[in-house]
Amino acid sequence: MPAASLIPCVTGTVALFIQADGSQLAVLVEAWDDSGAPYIAGQAGLVVATAQPGFTRLERASSILPAPALPPTVVPVSPGPDNRGPRGPRGPKERERGK
Repeated sequence: MPAASLIPCVTGTVALFIQADGSQLAVLVEAWDDSGAPYIAGQAGLVVATAQPGFTRLERASSILPAPALPPTVVPVSPGPDNRGPRGPRGPKERERGK
Protein backbone atom coordinates (compact mmCIF):
# COMPACT_ATOMS: atom_id res chain seq x y z
CA MET A 1 0.00 0.00 0.00
CA PRO A 2 1.58 3.33 -1.01
CA ALA A 3 2.06 5.98 1.67
CA ALA A 4 -0.53 8.75 1.72
CA SER A 5 0.69 12.14 0.60
CA LEU A 6 0.36 14.67 3.41
CA ILE A 7 -0.61 18.32 3.08
CA PRO A 8 0.61 20.70 5.83
CA CYS A 9 -2.17 22.16 7.97
CA VAL A 10 -2.10 25.95 7.97
CA THR A 11 -5.64 26.59 9.26
CA GLY A 12 -4.92 26.48 12.99
CA THR A 13 -7.09 23.39 13.47
CA VAL A 14 -6.77 21.51 16.76
CA ALA A 15 -7.85 18.00 17.73
CA LEU A 16 -9.62 17.94 21.10
CA PHE A 17 -9.13 15.02 23.48
CA ILE A 18 -10.71 14.18 26.86
CA GLN A 19 -8.05 13.06 29.33
CA ALA A 20 -8.50 10.52 32.15
CA ASP A 21 -9.01 13.27 34.75
CA GLY A 22 -11.80 14.83 32.65
CA SER A 23 -9.76 17.78 31.40
CA GLN A 24 -9.64 18.66 27.73
CA LEU A 25 -6.42 18.69 25.69
CA ALA A 26 -6.02 20.53 22.38
CA VAL A 27 -3.32 19.24 20.01
CA LEU A 28 -2.40 21.08 16.81
CA VAL A 29 -3.21 19.27 13.58
CA GLU A 30 0.07 19.05 11.67
CA ALA A 31 -1.18 17.72 8.31
CA TRP A 32 -4.08 16.27 6.31
CA ASP A 33 -3.96 13.27 4.00
CA ASP A 34 -5.64 12.91 0.59
CA SER A 35 -8.87 11.64 2.17
CA GLY A 36 -9.04 14.56 4.66
CA ALA A 37 -7.91 12.67 7.77
CA PRO A 38 -6.14 14.90 10.32
CA TYR A 39 -2.65 13.97 11.52
CA ILE A 40 -1.08 15.05 14.79
CA ALA A 41 2.44 14.58 16.17
CA GLY A 42 2.87 11.22 17.88
CA GLN A 43 5.88 9.74 19.65
CA ALA A 44 7.48 8.35 16.50
CA GLY A 45 5.93 10.50 13.77
CA LEU A 46 2.53 11.65 12.57
CA VAL A 47 -0.54 9.65 13.62
CA VAL A 48 -4.19 9.92 12.65
CA ALA A 49 -5.87 12.08 15.30
CA THR A 50 -9.30 10.45 15.02
CA ALA A 51 -7.83 7.00 15.83
CA GLN A 52 -6.30 8.13 19.16
CA PRO A 53 -8.01 7.37 22.50
CA GLY A 54 -10.04 10.23 23.96
CA PHE A 55 -10.56 12.02 20.62
CA THR A 56 -13.74 14.12 20.67
CA ARG A 57 -13.70 16.54 17.73
CA LEU A 58 -11.76 18.90 15.49
CA GLU A 59 -12.01 22.62 16.04
CA ARG A 60 -10.43 25.80 14.72
CA ALA A 61 -8.24 27.49 17.30
CA SER A 62 -10.21 30.37 18.82
CA SER A 63 -7.22 32.26 20.17
CA ILE A 64 -3.59 32.81 19.38
CA LEU A 65 -1.62 29.90 20.71
CA PRO A 66 1.26 30.93 22.99
CA ALA A 67 4.85 30.08 22.25
CA PRO A 68 6.23 27.00 24.04
CA ALA A 69 8.26 29.15 26.45
CA LEU A 70 7.66 32.65 27.70
CA PRO A 71 10.17 35.23 26.53
CA PRO A 72 12.30 36.91 29.18
CA THR A 73 10.92 40.04 30.80
CA VAL A 74 12.59 43.11 29.37
CA VAL A 75 12.96 46.03 31.79
CA PRO A 76 13.66 49.37 30.12
CA VAL A 77 16.51 51.32 31.72
CA SER A 78 16.50 55.08 31.45
CA PRO A 79 19.84 56.85 31.11
CA GLY A 80 21.16 58.60 34.22
CA PRO A 81 21.67 62.35 34.54
CA ASP A 82 24.24 63.85 32.25
CA ASN A 83 27.01 64.75 34.71
CA ARG A 84 30.03 64.26 32.50
CA GLY A 85 30.59 67.91 31.71
CA PRO A 86 31.64 69.33 28.36
CA ARG A 87 34.00 67.35 26.20
CA GLY A 88 37.29 68.74 25.06
CA PRO A 89 38.76 68.53 21.59
CA ARG A 90 39.61 65.06 20.45
CA GLY A 91 43.11 64.02 19.67
CA PRO A 92 46.26 62.86 21.43
CA LYS A 93 47.03 64.51 24.74
CA GLU A 94 50.48 65.87 25.44
CA ARG A 95 52.20 64.73 28.61
CA GLU A 96 54.81 66.50 30.55
CA ARG A 97 58.23 64.90 30.18
CA GLY A 98 59.68 63.17 33.19
CA LYS A 99 56.47 62.18 34.86
